[in-house]
Amino acid sequence: MDSLYLNQTAIPLTSNGSLLIRFRGKGKTFEYISAADILSDRIPDGKIQGKIVFVGTSASGLKELKSTPFDPIFPGVEVHATVVDNILKKDFISRPKWAAGLEFLGVLVLGLISAFILAWTGAGWSSLLLGVLGVGVWQASVWTFRSEGIFISPVLPLIVLVCNFSILTFFRFWQEEQRVKERTRELTMVQEATIESMSSLTETRDPDTGEHIRRTQNYIRLLAEYLKNQPGFRALLNDETIDLLCKSAPLHDIGKVGVSDRILLKPGKLTEQEFEEMKQHTIYGRDTILAAERKLGNTSFLCVAREIVYTHHERWDGSGYPEGLKGEQIPVPGRLMALADSYDALTSKRVYKSQIPHEKAVEIIIEEKGSHFDPEVVDAFLEVKENFRQIALKYADP
Repeated sequence: MDSLYLNQTAIPLTSNGSLLIRFRGKGKTFEYISAADILSDRIPDGKIQGKIVFVGTSASGLKELKSTPFDPIFPGVEVHATVVDNILKKDFISRPKWAAGLEFLGVLVLGLISAFILAWTGAGWSSLLLGVLGVGVWQASVWTFRSEGIFISPVLPLIVLVCNFSILTFFRFWQEEQRVKERTRELTMVQEATIESMSSLTETRDPDTGEHIRRTQNYIRLLAEYLKNQPGFRALLNDETIDLLCKSAPLHDIGKVGVSDRILLKPGKLTEQEFEEMKQHTIYGRDTILAAERKLGNTSFLCVAREIVYTHHERWDGSGYPEGLKGEQIPVPGRLMALADSYDALTSKRVYKSQIPHEKAVEIIIEEKGSHFDPEVVDAFLEVKENFRQIALKYADP
């Protein structure tokens, strides 16, 4: 039964025979008269004469309260009054059989439109368009309710809109994250390939650099990993910086490609003039990396490599080269490389010298604490010196 008839008035019912009530607002919509006033005859006759009067309770203690869309505490007697008011004014709310079908159609249409918008527009435009669409659906439902008295719920279409937006946005975010990861992986490979190709230039000129590169790379990681937890280095060393240090370490002697074989491969001690020319390898290396940095921009990963190349022969007391930097003027990468390179030079055989034992190398480094090397870097070395020995053995020259 779709309607209940009262004389000539058709009262629309829902599919299960219920009446949808059009509430006028919160409680006290209609005039209340106290029973005590009536019993005491304090109410003028004209106040209730010719009117429909409902007798009931409104006190909360009597538990005759209902919850409505407008008021969670609504007297039951006023619910009855509202029903009669709807009938007298013929101001009904109806929900036709086709309302559920229209809601289902709205779900399908909004689902398709939102999917299309999210697939073909950017995040800003899609948010704006879907917001406008959602407001439009809500306003259409409100207009239908107010002007025609037909209740068509916008809830399901809006839920689909929100779910589509959330799911497709998450999917797009996931796709972008995968692209970023792939791009990061490609950039990492480019970095490694660039460093390896540049460091291979050094190996073609200096026969002592093959295992030397691998040893110094591991030495510098040991020092950096220990120092990253020390107060003076915590802000300078993190996992990313340490990774760059290790990748860049092989480039520390790249400037030797600009040094003459006559000096580079000389078996004996260099003359003062030859040594001055050998010192130029730090400048040659810096200029080579600077040229690459100009191509790659200010955020280039080669910044760490440049600091290593240019400053790993500086000394803590300021007597090093090429600039004679002193103390903390020397960048951290240069300080770490200075010790790693010196230890390897001491414990490895060269064309101009024989190698010395690990213990003797440790003594020499301790003696040069505060003169050649940063005292804190030496302290770190002493903590991991046995690991240095193991690396030296593992990557010993043939």
